[in-house]
Amino acid sequence: FEFDPRATRAAGLDRAATARPLFVSDKFEWQNDPQASPTPTPQPTRTPLTPEEKMKRAARNAFLSPAGYATTAFGAAITEYTEDDLPHKTNEDRFADFASRWAIRFTSRATNTLLGGGVYPVLFKQDPRYRPSGSKNLFKRALHAASRVFVTDDDDGNLEPNYSRWAGSLSSSAIANLYEQSTPGRDRIGTDATFRRFGSSFTSGMVNNIIREFLGDLF
Repeated sequence: FEFDPRATRAAGLDRAATARPLFVSDKFEWQNDPQASPTPTPQPTRTPLTPEEKMKRAARNAFLSPAGYATTAFGAAITEYTEDDLPHKTNEDRFADFASRWAIRFTSRATNTLLGGGVYPVLFKQDPRYRPSGSKNLFKRALHAASRVFVTDDDDGNLEPNYSRWAGSLSSSAIANLYEQSTPGRDRIGTDATFRRFGSSFTSGMVNNIIREFLGDLF
């Protein structure tokens, strides 16, 4: 057996050039490697809702949300205030018209919530919950909130078109023809009225999402 110090030294140099030093951490190498790309922060995942949970959540938001009663009453008051009064209309008549308008608005909202937040999310396997933005930029947060009218997460967390909301809004707009009431200068029954309601649901949806984004899930 012969010991060759030159061969041993050469092997040590080769190993030092190719092997990874034990005392250098992964974190240190990542920070000092200009070619390395930062690892993206994983988005928090949510446990998918069961069909029963989706329907219970939709029913709760439709009938037990104080905001639902408040917003529909406010909208009914604005509508009644801007209506053209018929001759000899009394304050009692105005209050009765306000109550009718509030009942119509509340019914439309409840129908939209049950369908768009319960029935269709079950059929399309989509998550009816609003996912807040992870950004701290106000403009990006508002843009994210508005965009959720058009896109949403499915039960697996993948982004896809918000079929549930569109179908719920269109269905509730069509069903409203059964109980809507036309007034002087305002035709609220028929195809045109249905699509006007459907179109305005996008604007109201964006506003509600922006409120959710900045003030919490109140609506």
